[in-house]
Parts: sequence; structure tokens; C-alpha cells
Amino acid sequence: MYSNHSTDQAAPYSGCSGIGLRLEHIDDILKEQPTVDYFEVLADNYMKQSGAQFKQLLKIAEFYPMSLHSVGLSIATSSEPDYQYLQQIKNLAHCLNSKLISDHLCWTHANQFFTHELIPFPYTEETLSFIIEKTNRIQEYLNQPIMYENVSRYVTYRQNTLSEAEFLNELSTATGCGILLDINNLYVNWYNHGDDPDKYLHSINTKNVWQMHLGGFSKQEGYLLDSHSDKVYQDVWQLYEKAQNLFINTPTVIEWDNDLPDFSLLYDEMCKAKAIIKRVAERSMNHYA
Repeated sequence: MYSNHSTDQAAPYSGCSGIGLRLEHIDDILKEQPTVDYFEVLADNYMKQSGAQFKQLLKIAEFYPMSLHSVGLSIATSSEPDYQYLQQIKNLAHCLNSKLISDHLCWTHANQFFTHELIPFPYTEETLSFIIEKTNRIQEYLNQPIMYENVSRYVTYRQNTLSEAEFLNELSTATGCGILLDINNLYVNWYNHGDDPDKYLHSINTKNVWQMHLGGFSKQEGYLLDSHSDKVYQDVWQLYEKAQNLFINTPTVIEWDNDLPDFSLLYDEMCKAKAIIKRVAERSMNHYA
């Protein structure tokens, strides 16, 4: 288990709302300097730490806190951690003074075959033991804890012996890692597989959730896809407020990757999240006053 006080990692971001930083918006951000609590950086875009776009990123980092979000960790791949990749993550986190590093509870590649997808795996005691051991090694190398995001799933496994919530709870307890709770993914998995999002939320240990994600989905042939290509849907906002009631003041990032709109629309979505965080926190304080 990671030895430092892991839950302190998210403390500076408590009650904050942020935006996933995209290359297309960098010029607008530098020009306007909008009021944003923090930006989440796609680490894989800046691994080489060179070029004009990286220089712009450093400029933004002068004014805003940064968290790192990556897609290449592939924690469920049955091989050694990629220490070259981890060193790049570590260097970038140091450069940007990022206290939060996250990736996904999935696998993306094996034996140099890259799927470019976030693929789930069976939730069993065997895979749990493997990922606990691998996570401990990764966190020791990074010298800080990481978070794992629940992914949208388009397949299920008969081999499952644990629910995803149980798996994440045990993983977090054993390693000191955090959970990045993607609310849109919970909704997508309910629609596609019938997973109960309320049961899921009530199953997760409160102290383990360090951050949330919100994004939009798309519909295709009767299924929902976590496409990050639209505004947050109203049902997802309602689920998000339920989540904030359980995990009060959890920082939240708005994600948008495809069919990218003007920055102003992402800013509006961020403000909605901020308003919910504030409303729920005030309601909680009044309840216990």
C-alpha cells in the first residue's frame, strides 16, 4: 500500500470544478484567462515536453492548477509496468506540479498490440490481486498515488465474481489509490447493461472517491456510447447531484473530445457542475447546523 496519506492528494481541489484542456482551446484560454479552478491535461499529448504547444501549456500552468489524465497505463495488461511511460508521466507531473494523476480501470494494449480502446476485464479475486500488486509498484515509482476511472463497458464477463464497485473499493483500500468516478459512464452502463447506478454509488466508500468526470454520450443502434461529443444530459446531471450528496465537495472535470464546440460551452457546463457542488455542500452544512 502506498505509505503517504493518499486522501490528502485531492484536498487542494475540494469543491473545485474544472475543464479537460484541449489543444483547440489553448489560444482562447491564454487570451481570456477565464475563471476556472483547474484544468485536466491529457498527459499523452505532452509526453515529450517539447514544441510550441507544450510552451503554451506551461504558460497556462502559470495561472491554473493542473491534474493529469492518461490513457496508456493499461493496468490490466499482464506484463510489467511500462517504466519508460511512467517516467514520462512522473516528469510531466513534476513539471506541472500536478497533485492528481489518473488513468482507467482497463487494458489498452498487450504485446505491442494497441487497441486504442479502453477495454474492461473480468472482476475476479485473481485480477484484483494482480492489479493490487501492479498498482503498488506503479505508485512507488511515481512517488504519489494515482486514481482509476470506471470505464463505459460494451461487454460483460461471465467470470465476474465481484461487482465493479466492490473491485474498486478493495483496490483502493489495499493500495491507497483513489477512484475517479465518471458519472456519464455509470449512466451509459445502466442504459446498456442494466447496472443500477444508485446501488453503485451507495456501494463506493466515500473516502475513496477523489474526483468526478462529466461528459456527453451519443446514441448508436440502440446503445449509448461514451463519445464525449455533446453536453451533459439532464439525467446525468440528476445522477451527478445524487453522487455529490454522497461524496460532498468532490472536484469535477467536464470532458469533451469529439465535435468540439467553442470553449464558452464547456465553461457553461463547468459552471453548472460548480453550482451543484456549492448547492449540495450548503445544504449539507445547513442540515448539520
